[in-house]
Amino acid sequence: MAPIRAGRSTLLGGIQTPRMMACVAIAVAVCVAGGPGLLVGQTYTCLTDTTGAAASLTNYITLLISSGDSAPGVKRQGYSLPAGKAADVAVITKANPCARSGDAYHAQVTPPNTPPIDRQLVVVKVGRDRYVVHDVNDRAGEFGVFIVFDNRWNYLASWAG
Repeated sequence: MAPIRAGRSTLLGGIQTPRMMACVAIAVAVCVAGGPGLLVGQTYTCLTDTTGAAASLTNYITLLISSGDSAPGVKRQGYSLPAGKAADVAVITKANPCARSGDAYHAQVTPPNTPPIDRQLVVVKVGRDRYVVHDVNDRAGEFGVFIVFDNRWNYLASWAG
């Protein structure tokens, strides 16, 4: 085996690798500085309406938008939700709205430039242009976080409960 000379190393059967070592060093630095989120994409899983979290949220939203009582009406207005009926509330599981809602939720609950993380979401469409998004694993103390967006994923309101 040939001796290693200053400034050069050999690996893989004699292939000169100073560039390879520099690339490895850069990749390690990126991983350490930015964490695994930079190299591995996040996934947003939208839960179906058969989960307990989705059923609870749809029941609550249905109560808010369809109740004739003043207390739910005040909350509904505070949350920027339209008045409506049970048929106006639907759990969303399709990939595109799920990804967009996850991006919007993440941007709202984390500081700028925070790497994306995996999330399990309940996404409920309310009327024509409102979405309520809830990450079942995200908590504000003991409470879940619920965020209302319009159909362009602009933040409108939020609550913890």
